[in-house]
Amino acid sequence: MLVECMPPARLFERVKTGKVDVTINVRGTSALDQNATFIDAPFVYLSIVLLHNGQLADDKSISAIRGYDYLGIRQALQQEGFEFFDMPTSSDAIHLFDVGRTFYLISYKQPYQFYTESLGSRLVEVSISDKLTIPSYFAVSNHSRYKDELVDSLNLVTTHISDSTILESYRSANK
Repeated sequence: MLVECMPPARLFERVKTGKVDVTINVRGTSALDQNATFIDAPFVYLSIVLLHNGQLADDKSISAIRGYDYLGIRQALQQEGFEFFDMPTSSDAIHLFDVGRTFYLISYKQPYQFYTESLGSRLVEVSISDKLTIPSYFAVSNHSRYKDELVDSLNLVTTHISDSTILESYRSANK
């Protein structure tokens, strides 16, 4: 087994060709909807947040991951006049915001927290507003040679999840 964190465009292409067997993603990602089978039990809930750097003069520059719609939030912000600076990965988008190149950042909360806990942050006046909380799921590539086995196994092990997500159930079982 090989675990890899890659830019979204590369991930979606690899799922489409069966080079990636399983990923964790949200439903409604157009690049995955026709190319993956989602397992019904949520893996974890993700929070989409809008972060604001209070140290910069107010403008509407915002860093984000290229190709991410954030379930319609991108379009709403564009209609409000935001100018997007698209980066290939969440770390790149967060870094652009952290060094003061954009006034805002749209991100999933967990990658932002991981980034700042691992690398620290230069920012001292950051406000965070929650935009949306959504479930993420295991998604098995429809083109994986292990598709049937993976779908059957994941469905079997997740049918008895008593907590609200797979991750919470795992944490409860391993206390």
